Amino acid sequence: DPTSRSCAIGVTPMDLSSRAGLDVDTVKRGVQQLREGRYVRIVDERLEIPDLEALTRLYSLLALKDEIRGPHSSHPPVEDTGERG
Repeated sequence: DPTSRSCAIGVTPMDLSSRAGLDVDTVKRGVQQLREGRYVRIVDERLEIPDLEALTRLYSLLALKDEIRGPHSSHPPVEDTGERG
Protein backbone atom coordinates (compact mmCIF):
# COMPACT_ATOMS: atom_id res chain seq x y z
CA ASP A 1 0.00 0.00 0.00
CA PRO A 2 1.76 3.20 -1.14
CA THR A 3 -0.04 5.37 1.43
CA SER A 4 1.09 3.43 4.51
CA ARG A 5 4.53 3.91 5.97
CA SER A 6 6.11 0.56 6.76
CA CYS A 7 9.54 -1.01 6.70
CA ALA A 8 11.33 -4.33 7.09
CA ILE A 9 14.70 -4.88 8.74
CA GLY A 10 16.91 -7.93 8.45
CA VAL A 11 18.22 -8.13 12.01
CA THR A 12 18.84 -10.93 14.51
CA PRO A 13 18.06 -10.84 18.23
CA MET A 14 21.83 -10.78 18.82
CA ASP A 15 22.19 -7.71 16.56
CA LEU A 16 19.39 -5.91 18.42
CA SER A 17 20.92 -6.93 21.74
CA SER A 18 24.29 -5.52 20.77
CA ARG A 19 22.87 -2.27 19.41
CA ALA A 20 20.54 -1.70 22.37
CA GLY A 21 23.03 -2.75 25.03
CA LEU A 22 20.57 -5.29 26.44
CA ASP A 23 20.77 -9.03 26.92
CA VAL A 24 19.20 -11.22 24.24
CA ASP A 25 16.37 -12.45 26.50
CA THR A 26 15.31 -8.87 27.26
CA VAL A 27 15.31 -8.07 23.54
CA LYS A 28 13.24 -11.17 22.77
CA ARG A 29 10.70 -10.25 25.47
CA GLY A 30 10.45 -6.71 24.11
CA VAL A 31 9.97 -7.91 20.55
CA GLN A 32 7.33 -10.39 21.74
CA GLN A 33 5.43 -7.57 23.48
CA LEU A 34 5.58 -5.51 20.29
CA ARG A 35 4.34 -8.52 18.30
CA GLU A 36 1.44 -9.02 20.71
CA GLY A 37 0.51 -5.36 20.26
CA ARG A 38 0.81 -5.81 16.48
CA TYR A 39 3.46 -3.12 16.21
CA VAL A 40 5.92 -5.54 14.58
CA ARG A 41 5.88 -8.97 13.00
CA ILE A 42 8.55 -11.48 12.07
CA VAL A 43 8.42 -12.62 8.44
CA ASP A 44 11.15 -14.61 6.68
CA GLU A 45 13.71 -13.77 9.39
CA ARG A 46 13.01 -10.05 9.04
CA LEU A 47 11.47 -7.66 11.52
CA GLU A 48 8.57 -5.92 9.79
CA ILE A 49 7.05 -2.70 11.08
CA PRO A 50 3.70 -2.48 9.29
CA ASP A 51 2.78 0.99 10.61
CA LEU A 52 5.68 3.27 11.49
CA GLU A 53 3.32 6.00 12.68
CA ALA A 54 1.69 3.67 15.23
CA LEU A 55 5.10 2.60 16.54
CA THR A 56 6.16 6.26 16.73
CA ARG A 57 3.02 7.08 18.75
CA LEU A 58 3.77 4.19 21.13
CA TYR A 59 7.33 5.47 21.59
CA SER A 60 6.02 8.97 22.35
CA LEU A 61 3.53 7.64 24.89
CA LEU A 62 6.22 5.58 26.63
CA ALA A 63 8.52 8.62 26.74
CA LEU A 64 5.69 10.68 28.25
CA LYS A 65 5.08 7.95 30.83
CA ASP A 66 8.77 8.05 31.82
CA GLU A 67 8.68 11.85 31.97
CA ILE A 68 5.64 11.80 34.25
CA ARG A 69 7.25 9.17 36.45
CA GLY A 70 10.28 11.43 36.80
CA PRO A 71 13.98 10.68 37.10
CA HIS A 72 13.87 10.05 40.85
CA SER A 73 10.82 7.83 41.08
CA SER A 74 10.86 5.67 44.20
CA HIS A 75 9.05 2.91 42.32
CA PRO A 76 10.83 0.79 39.72
CA PRO A 77 9.06 0.30 36.39
CA VAL A 78 6.40 -2.39 36.51
CA GLU A 79 6.45 -4.95 33.73
CA ASP A 80 3.04 -5.33 32.12
CA THR A 81 2.11 -9.02 32.12
CA GLY A 82 -0.87 -8.40 29.89
CA GLU A 83 -3.26 -9.71 32.55
CA ARG A 84 -6.31 -7.65 33.29
CA GLY A 85 -8.36 -8.08 36.43
